[in-house]
Amino acid sequence: EPISSSIALSQVYSSGTNILLIHGSYFVATSVDIVVGYLVGTYIKKHSHKKKAYIYLQGKLQQLFPNTSNNHTKDFTLFLLGPLLFPVTAFLTPFIDISLLRSYVILITAEFVFWYTAVWGIVLGFNDEQGVRFIHVLLLLPFICIGLYRVFSRRKV
Repeated sequence: EPISSSIALSQVYSSGTNILLIHGSYFVATSVDIVVGYLVGTYIKKHSHKKKAYIYLQGKLQQLFPNTSNNHTKDFTLFLLGPLLFPVTAFLTPFIDISLLRSYVILITAEFVFWYTAVWGIVLGFNDEQGVRFIHVLLLLPFICIGLYRVFSRRKV
C-alpha cells in the first residue's frame, strides 16, 4: 500500500492540487476509518460477549495489552501496533477498554507519524531540502495533537 499511496499522492501533488485539500482528505479518511472501526467493535463487543470467538479474542488481546493500573502501557502498545494493523486496531480498541477519544488520538497520531510522513518522504524525497523541512514540520504536529489531547482529556465533560 505505501507504494500505491505514494504514487497517487505524487500524482495529486504534482498536478498542483491545494496542499490543504490533500491533508484534509487524509485526515477525514483516517478519522472515518477510526470512528467506524471503533463503533463496529463496540457493537460486536456488546452483542457477542458469550460467543467462543469473542472469548478467544479477549484472551489474546489481554496477552498483548496487559491489564495494568497504568494505561500508558496500553497507549504505547497501541501507538506502535496501530499503523501495522490499521484499521483493524480501531476495531479492537473497545475490547481492551480504551475510549473512543483516547484511541482516536493515539491512532491518528501513530498513522501520521509512521505512515503519512513516510509517504510524504517518498513523494518529496528525503534528500531534497524542502522535503526534509516539510517532514520536520509534519513530525511536530503529533506533539501538538498529544498536547491538545492532554488539555482536553483533563476537562470534565
